[in-house]
Amino acid sequence: GIGYQKETIRQLNDGVNLEIIATNPAGNWNRTLVTSEEENPVNATIVDPDGDEVKVEAWWEESGCRHKSILRGKPRVEGGVFETVRYLEGEDVLVCE
Repeated sequence: GIGYQKETIRQLNDGVNLEIIATNPAGNWNRTLVTSEEENPVNATIVDPDGDEVKVEAWWEESGCRHKSILRGKPRVEGGVFETVRYLEGEDVLVCE
């Protein structure tokens, strides 16, 4: 697996979009997640680092301090589901679980 990854993250459009630029020894992965409400989820299509088209649903929790995303439909793992949680630790640090 990848032992080191740095992410540069920016909130755009008042937090509706979360731009993530990941850098690691295998290369870079730039993507923008579109947040939605739990009652009306938005499944955006993005291209992952392997070149596969996947669906991603994302939303904010805990008054905008915790961001969750779910990636679905990755063909290389037979449609596997991956959940990511990022949360604020201090004013300008977002930790990825």
